[in-house]
Amino acid sequence: MLSSSRLLALRLLAAMCLVAALPVAGIKYPWMPATIMETVASYREPFPEGTASYLADRRRLFVQWHLATGLYILGTASLAGLWSIATQRASRRLQIACWILAGVTGIAVAGFERPKIASDMMSAYAIMAIWLPLAIAGISIVGLGLTMGLRSGEKPPHKADPDPLAGRTSPSVEG
Repeated sequence: MLSSSRLLALRLLAAMCLVAALPVAGIKYPWMPATIMETVASYREPFPEGTASYLADRRRLFVQWHLATGLYILGTASLAGLWSIATQRASRRLQIACWILAGVTGIAVAGFERPKIASDMMSAYAIMAIWLPLAIAGISIVGLGLTMGLRSGEKPPHKADPDPLAGRTSPSVEG
């Protein structure tokens, strides 16, 4: 069985990630229905005619809507996975997948939001949209390492003899 201290550490790491995700989720999730509707509507609209700059801007928006929709899906799956780790409902393999997904999502959210923040990386929005997701990615790496270090039923190795040289006699030096 997994040691209780490591299990508690995994639960605390997952809870830390969930708490760190609250500000971003509170700002971004209300926009999810509109983003999904824009993404779906972009498929139904005919390809517009226009100048090259208009078409380039339209393509940029099209890509942003799709990336945002993908990040909503990844973020929701990450939150569900972290919740399952925090409540001890996840198997070891599922925990590994959840930590990887949470780390990748944190890096992707920070990368998606970075172009929107021109210069002030210490503003409240930058802290919420870039630094907290990067912190979640870092915590996820620690959780992944801790989870991968666990093996079911494995106990730490015992030292039979604390001093490997104890009991040995050294050759005497005769002069």
